[in-house]
Amino acid sequence: MLQLLPRRARPGLVAITLLAAACTAEQRALGPYGPPDVPATGPARAAFLFDVDLGRGRVLVAAPRVESPAPGDGGIAFSLVGGDAVLLTTSNFSASAVGAFQPGKVRVSFDVVITSLLAGAALQAPSVFPLAPPGTTGPLLFPYDIAVATTSGGTSSGGGSDVIVVLPGGGLVAPSPDWDGAPWNFFNDSTCLADNDCFRYEEFPPVLPGGTTAARRVGFDIDPTVGQFTARLILAADVTDLAPAPTGGIQGSITSPALGPLAGVTVTLPATGASTLTDALGGFTFTGVPVGTVSVVLGGLPALCTAQSSYSVLVQAGGVTSLPLSLTCGSLPLFGNITGMLADGGGTPLPGVTLTFTPTGGVAAPPVVTGPGGTYLVTGLPVGDGTGTVSLGGLPAACPDPGLLPYSGLVNGGSLQLNLVVGCP
Repeated sequence: MLQLLPRRARPGLVAITLLAAACTAEQRALGPYGPPDVPATGPARAAFLFDVDLGRGRVLVAAPRVESPAPGDGGIAFSLVGGDAVLLTTSNFSASAVGAFQPGKVRVSFDVVITSLLAGAALQAPSVFPLAPPGTTGPLLFPYDIAVATTSGGTSSGGGSDVIVVLPGGGLVAPSPDWDGAPWNFFNDSTCLADNDCFRYEEFPPVLPGGTTAARRVGFDIDPTVGQFTARLILAADVTDLAPAPTGGIQGSITSPALGPLAGVTVTLPATGASTLTDALGGFTFTGVPVGTVSVVLGGLPALCTAQSSYSVLVQAGGVTSLPLSLTCGSLPLFGNITGMLADGGGTPLPGVTLTFTPTGGVAAPPVVTGPGGTYLVTGLPVGDGTGTVSLGGLPAACPDPGLLPYSGLVNGGSLQLNLVVGCP
């Protein structure tokens, strides 16, 4: 890149054009790279190019031309931010007199502002490669590499009466103390030695979505012979998503072929800690569930009911996923009571008679004996289908055995009144 400083030509005179810098970049103060070309690998691929032109008093910023790392970079783009996420702008360019800050040096300074191009995401200090200095909370900008444009000088014809005079240029450039952060090793070492990759840096406050930071001052100390240089500046930051996570809902039911709807069952989402109880129809509902595969766990099931350790359900953004669960439950045993009186045909009570009740299809219950008034009580008798038979034993000699006497109408938890009559002469 040529920097031309033209003078107005006068009739009969030769117009002189001075060049303070020329095209090739051969000398550099930092880093392994010379010309500001995109390297094949390495962090410089994600660097912003700051082209500093002292003759024109300006800084031109070019975003990285390669946003993603090349194969073999080893994932170096973990926390490197490119031109697709931010806009870097400069202002307030200044160049000091020689020796104003350091003997034999010119200090070039300018302000840098970061504007986020992201919607719904903030920029914060990097948490992975490159590692941030302790205590930093915002994006970090540091000069990774500097290339200086040099020329040996000379003259050439510009056409007509113009003669172009190229002044010798070149020298050394190094970051100035305008970079507030002390040298820090962002990459692979724990200390900063004279010959390793440590860099001064500038910390910016965290940047909200679409926000712009306050200006931060940075600069370089250069040899007076330097007219133009290009600095590769790396912006390291984490992109933190601030948009609400998409959610959906789950609507389900818990039933059993044997018992019907299961009310009062505890339904839990371990990932979120949300919990609810099934209603009288066995139904349950969850809202605001994170999108993705979610585990559902059941608890407080009735006896003889079995369930999986968990059930998986895929929650869709903005939708409600149905989760009907049918559990295997064994039939609970049902019991009832039978009470009554045993008497002969004339209504005389028959005490001391043994009664044995057997539910239809079941096993005989323990026998009971009628009391002095011929009364009896059988408790805890399996209901079955509500029917069964009763046999009599120990009847008086004059009373013939009537055989098995039927009963019906026994219900769970109920008490059946059953008076028995035996024909005795």
